[in-house]
Amino acid sequence: MKKVKLSFLLIGLVTLASCDEDYHDEPPPPQALTDFVLIDSYGVDSGYSPNAPLAIDPFVGAGVFEVFWRARFSRYYRFYLSVSDTPYLSDAIPVYEVGCGPGQQCDLEGYALCQYNQDFTLFCENGPSVDMLDLLYEVPQTVYFFAQLCGAYDCDYRRLNVGMY
Repeated sequence: MKKVKLSFLLIGLVTLASCDEDYHDEPPPPQALTDFVLIDSYGVDSGYSPNAPLAIDPFVGAGVFEVFWRARFSRYYRFYLSVSDTPYLSDAIPVYEVGCGPGQQCDLEGYALCQYNQDFTLFCENGPSVDMLDLLYEVPQTVYFFAQLCGAYDCDYRRLNVGMY
């Protein structure tokens, strides 16, 4: 019996000794939303003027505004744009979603064209029409746009304050 235990112990030690200590599974690459830019109804670009107030007005330029993002991620990811009346992502309502990554329409950079209408609805390209009356208590009011990039393991996000008219 002692020989059997000793044999298993020797086999275990030989197996451990043969392991390559330098080999480890690589962790997934860090994903990062490196840039989130909104160009408002008046043409104010948050990328060029990060401290300038942003405003989306349905009576100016038909309420059209643009969203750009840049990612540092080498794999497939999902991009989400959402809006909230609080500064908390957990309270946000999704308005746009798209799959991005190698071989996709949006790889490391993406773009969405959105519109805020006079009936207080907002939509972006393939996203749902969102009733902003659920979020707006007065006009104008500050809301928070969130850009979120999610890979297989976790998410990264940025937030912009925008005045809604």
